[in-house]
Amino acid sequence: MKKNGLVSEKSYPYGKKHGSCEMKSARFGKPVATFTVSRVTPLLFKALLAKDGIFSDQCDEGFYSHTVLAVGFTNNIF
Repeated sequence: MKKNGLVSEKSYPYGKKHGSCEMKSARFGKPVATFTVSRVTPLLFKALLAKDGIFSDQCDEGFYSHTVLAVGFTNNIF
């Protein structure tokens, strides 16, 4: 991530309709801020691992419409 950055949100503009899952360009962005979650609760952990909800992914495997990067390490999650 430090070397190559991440695909920017501008590469996936919101179109208000169903369409193909193609990014508009290969622009990359770099994070401008990071934050640390000081206390992980079971509810937060469950939300991070949710597989469904209001978002319906219509992209083929290998195409991404949203990206979230979460990095962390702990020996004791709760």
